[in-house]
Amino acid sequence: MKTRLLAFFLCILAFIGIFYGIWWMMNKFNHQTSPRSQHGFLDLSTWDFTKNGAVPLTGEWEFYPNQLLTHHDFVVSRPTPEYVPVPSPWNRYTRNGKSLSPFGSATYRLQIKLPHAEKVFGLKTSIIRMSNRIYINGKQLGASGIPKTNATYSPENTPYTRYTQLSGGVVEILVHVANYDYAPGGGIIDPIYFGEQTSIAALQNKALLFDSIVITSMTIMGLYLFGLYTQRRSDLFLLYFALYCLAAAFYAATHGEKILYMFVPSIHYYVFAKLQFFSTSITLIGLTMYTYYSFRELCSKWVIRICLAVGIFLVAVVACPLSVHSRFEILQITFALYTWMYLTYMSILASIRRVEGTFYLIFSSLFLIMYTIMLALTSIGYLPLNIVPPFWPVLFILLHSLWMSLRFSNAFKKVEELSVKLLTFDKRKDEFLAKTSHELRTPLHGIINIAELLLQDKKEDLEPKQKEGLVAIHLIGKRLATLINDIVDVSKIKHGELRIYPVPVDTRAVAQMIISFFEMMQKEKQLLLINQIPNDLPLAYADENRLKQIFYNLVDNAIKYTDSGKVELLGYVEGNFVTISVKDTGTGIPAEKFEEIFDSFHQLEDHMTSENPGIGLGLSITKQLIELHGGTIHVQSTVGEGSCFTFTLPIANEGNKDIQEHTLFTDAESAATATLSFSTPYKLLKESTYTVLVVDDEYSNLKVLLDALDSMGHSVIAAKNGQEALDMLHSHPTIDLVILDLMMPRMSGLDVCRTIRATHKLTEIPVLILTAAGQLGDIVASFEAGANDFLQKPVALPELKARVESLLLLKKSVQEALQHELDFLQAQITPHFLYNTLNTVISLSYKDVEKMREIINDLTYYLRAKFDFHNQERLIPLAQELELVRAYFGIEEVRYGTRLRVIFEIDETVHCLLPPLTIQPLVENAVRHGIAPKLSGGTITLSISQTIDMIYITVADDGVGIAESRLKEIVVGQYKGVGLQNVDKRLQNFYQCRLQIESSDQTGTTITIALPKEKLR
Repeated sequence: MKTRLLAFFLCILAFIGIFYGIWWMMNKFNHQTSPRSQHGFLDLSTWDFTKNGAVPLTGEWEFYPNQLLTHHDFVVSRPTPEYVPVPSPWNRYTRNGKSLSPFGSATYRLQIKLPHAEKVFGLKTSIIRMSNRIYINGKQLGASGIPKTNATYSPENTPYTRYTQLSGGVVEILVHVANYDYAPGGGIIDPIYFGEQTSIAALQNKALLFDSIVITSMTIMGLYLFGLYTQRRSDLFLLYFALYCLAAAFYAATHGEKILYMFVPSIHYYVFAKLQFFSTSITLIGLTMYTYYSFRELCSKWVIRICLAVGIFLVAVVACPLSVHSRFEILQITFALYTWMYLTYMSILASIRRVEGTFYLIFSSLFLIMYTIMLALTSIGYLPLNIVPPFWPVLFILLHSLWMSLRFSNAFKKVEELSVKLLTFDKRKDEFLAKTSHELRTPLHGIINIAELLLQDKKEDLEPKQKEGLVAIHLIGKRLATLINDIVDVSKIKHGELRIYPVPVDTRAVAQMIISFFEMMQKEKQLLLINQIPNDLPLAYADENRLKQIFYNLVDNAIKYTDSGKVELLGYVEGNFVTISVKDTGTGIPAEKFEEIFDSFHQLEDHMTSENPGIGLGLSITKQLIELHGGTIHVQSTVGEGSCFTFTLPIANEGNKDIQEHTLFTDAESAATATLSFSTPYKLLKESTYTVLVVDDEYSNLKVLLDALDSMGHSVIAAKNGQEALDMLHSHPTIDLVILDLMMPRMSGLDVCRTIRATHKLTEIPVLILTAAGQLGDIVASFEAGANDFLQKPVALPELKARVESLLLLKKSVQEALQHELDFLQAQITPHFLYNTLNTVISLSYKDVEKMREIINDLTYYLRAKFDFHNQERLIPLAQELELVRAYFGIEEVRYGTRLRVIFEIDETVHCLLPPLTIQPLVENAVRHGIAPKLSGGTITLSISQTIDMIYITVADDGVGIAESRLKEIVVGQYKGVGLQNVDKRLQNFYQCRLQIESSDQTGTTITIALPKEKLR
């Protein structure tokens, strides 16, 4: 409270000082030698116009209210004059003890005695309300508006300058004035200046110059501050001071010399007068709000609210007629004085409280107040015209600008100091994160592995909630592991420690690998992952591992914010760059957030949910990795429709190939002896047990693999891409092992592996994957694609040989086991079957010798087929298999008699190759387990048919059927019998199809073999 009283006291002292200075100036002006008229006569016969300049026509004028008199009227008759002081509004004059009305018309008359010399003289007017016409010696010199004795007059209160030739003697000046709109009163408000042409012209030019300086300085500063505000939206005082400056510039353009009329001469004066009043009110509102936002902690809100209410009211009354809103001019002047006083008071109060830069504010406020008061005194004639120079408002703006710059400068210094501290803390933070990340890795991987082991342990009988908890631990652990890796990468990138090793890379292959990984990890979402990158897209020049990281982050981000729909990967060539887009149909990103999402640790607020964990490092790392490769990344998105992240990578060419390509083996000498070019497919065939197919897009790696496998005694076929590898598999069915490079152009190792697994089982053609990355995602994706084993480059030659031998032995063991099963199946003829058959033969020898011969022939064929252990043919014609089936039926029909009925429905046009003993075990199974247990017997139907794409072999019986529990065991492969399982395994091995079994208890069984013709070729 004491501080406010002190500020108020100092403010009063400042105003006393200002008024004292103005009084001194007025007193000095009043003691000047400039002559004044008395009783309507002014003697200038001795006045030196050349030395002393123009004369303000102040003093006593003849005044004739409510009449517009001419020179002729004074010649014919002598009207009785009234003498009034000029300048002054006529409602200050009294007549019969009463003040004159502010509205009306009048004639002013002044006689001037000039020296006897013919010269060009001029008049300069300023404010004559609201219209006027000036005559000299009865001739009209100038006019503004059309004065009349009634309200039909035309107002136009604009200053003008006119010249005329005078020869000396007494000159009569008549001024007609009319006002029927302006409530504060009409009349000659500012002095009329009279003098020689040169002095009047100089006076006018000076006035125009002063107004132009004010308008220009105010406009420039206003625009500058508004531009500054657009960059600092939080500093509202900039906006309101810009409003004040622009409004003040408009005020200056509508007052004084009224420069606005020079640019818009056709504007109606009623509109012009409203603009004058409006600009004044807006200026004061801007100053009020500027005061509040500059001293928000000091200002009284209720004072500001009152001032703002008054300002808004004054703006609103502009809509009223001129005769109405002009009545509030005194309120506007009061509002202006109070606003400037309050600004001065706030400046002094801030200075007492040691607010920075308030010295500028105090002096600027004092300058503004002094300037305003002096303008007011000039307008009423107490000070000469243009005695107030234009630097007063310029000083006001300059001082406030200096105060703002001081604030910004101090704020910048604080920011610099804080930046130094933040850099120190940031460095400590990086060190802490790096150390913490390394310390967390080991226990975190332990947690992940323990959770994974518990989930995979079938011995542990976990409850659903426990299993859910373990799954959550496992997933969270993996995300934390990824997060730790990201934190380490951020630290490396920030300190320039991250190095990339670019080589030509197939972006489609990398993208497919990442998609395969996420297809496995994101099975719970109804989300389609599509790789639309063209096969013929040029190779990109990039670090393979970092490119995987880029794809992983972008696809992971797309999946994270896409609950359903699709994620597409697109690619095309643009100049010397490969352009890749990752497009999703997720939640989308607001346009104003496009730049922020690439900042470290930044997340959109709407996306910071428990379902979408993360700390906002993925996109930041992705952007920096892409820029390290010389590319760029940008995003396009629509909220609610999805996002599209697009990045570029340089195209691989001879000019930018990396000389440090990945080597396959650690044996430098072996790599050095490799021939770097030869035609593929390259075949190194010889008499050997095994044939190995090697696939790699690097010729040096192919050559080393060829030499290594040749030294092991194997036949080798080399291919440089996936399509060549598949062609070799198709043309060389004897291939026993495939060694694949994971990353290859056009078709990746994963794609090749999947294609192989579509036709061959793991044990039929083992696949060994080689890669330079060795990341967990690559290993998982390789095994998911059907690989048998995985090796990371560079590979030690002994380790490669050991893996190759192990896989070949695995295949050999499986083939031997399958052959043993077939041999066992062939040998599985029970003594009971032979005993019954021989008894049947003996019985027929007494009854039907011919029939006996037939059954002996059938038995002979049957036994020969069963005991042919050395049959090396993997496939036999269908007709040969059917002969064995007929022989078996021939034996069983004699044994069972009428209890067994056999129906053949065979399309004779069907021809194909089958593994031996494919149909016969099914028929035998139908007889033994379907018909034999049924007392009434039954019917077995063997049907063979075909469609365009398929051959169907069906064995159906109407026997006792198979119990549901036993049928499930057979379907899942848990049934202990040899026959059905062996047939099923061989069908999978040769044709990738299985037995289709349908059965119901006591109603019969149907077993179908559906052979794709494509597999039979």
